[in-house]
Parts: sequence; C-alpha cells; structure tokens
Amino acid sequence: MTNWSIEDTKTLFDTVAQFSQEGLGLSKAFVKIAKQSGRSTNSVRNFYYSQCKLLALVPKVAGELGIQTIAPKRDSFVTFSEEQITHLVGHILTKRVEGLSVRAILQEYSNGDPVLALRYMNKYRSMLTTHKSRMQTIMHALREQNTPYFNPYTNQVVDGSTSDPKQKLALFLSKLEESEIDSFLDMLGKIVNQ
Repeated sequence: MTNWSIEDTKTLFDTVAQFSQEGLGLSKAFVKIAKQSGRSTNSVRNFYYSQCKLLALVPKVAGELGIQTIAPKRDSFVTFSEEQITHLVGHILTKRVEGLSVRAILQEYSNGDPVLALRYMNKYRSMLTTHKSRMQTIMHALREQNTPYFNPYTNQVVDGSTSDPKQKLALFLSKLEESEIDSFLDMLGKIVNQ
C-alpha cells in the first residue's frame, strides 16, 4: 500500500496529535499507524515529515482538510565551547592511560546520564575523525605539561617526558597532516638511498 488518501493522512495526524497530548513519542504513533495500514514504520515516518513540510508551506490546506498539526518539540541545541572540548578530550586521553574504555570514562564524566554520555561520545568521535589538528594541539599541550596521555591515532600511551627516539618520531608524525607525512617519507627515502 503506497498511496495515502486524505482520510489516511488525517488519521495519521490525529494519531500523532493524540499521542503527543498523552506525552507519548511520535515513534509510537508511527508504529500504530504502520500496523493499522500495513505500511512500514519508516514509510509512515517519512510520509508524516514530508506532509509536515508541505503543510508548513501552505498551512491553509491543513485547516481546509481538517488535519490537526502539532508544533514539533525540539530542545534548543547548545554547542560545546572550545574550553569544554579541550577539557573533555584531555580528560578522555588522560583517563585512557589507566586502561579505561572511552565509554566507561564518559559514563563517569556524565555522572551516569546516558543522554549526556552519548553527546560526549559523539563530540569525541567528531573530534577524532574531523578535527585531527585540534586533537594534536590538545595532545601537544598535555605533552608540554608532562602529562601522560593515550594517543588514539597510534594506540599508544605517551609519556610527556619521554626520551625514547621512536616515541618522539611517532609523536612528530602524529602532528603531521597526511600530505606532510608523504613529503616526510619521500625526504627520508632520499636520505636513506644516498
């Protein structure tokens, strides 16, 4: 069943409004309509949000069709400050030295709040994958403070006061961008082959 009649659409919006008034989640309304209509829950969800966009553009149509819409409830999104990011990442990297998992660290850091722990985990993962230079800056600051930390790119514990040449080389390489690493290796190859 792919086509939605006006009655189907009204039933969907009425159910969503009812569930919303009762404090139940939209996903429960989508599941109920999916069972009643023989559609998949994702299909119901996608149709609902597409109709919400359409009715927002022409709200008069909703009134004429007798479709009851609800205003979406969204918490205001609060971004992390630079100081919070630095503290979060530094905390994770220094606690990893103790052999703790990131998940365990964030469980403690969020005082057991699973929503907050997930938010911290997402920020940390974002920093790892898309903000490598910022991560390196934080690791460099830890090294300057002689604070042992875990380097997530080399999977090694780094002692800020190390004199091990291999570890120093690994730290140097971890600060380079990929293109800089290629140039460094080319230069090193030329020196070795002389």
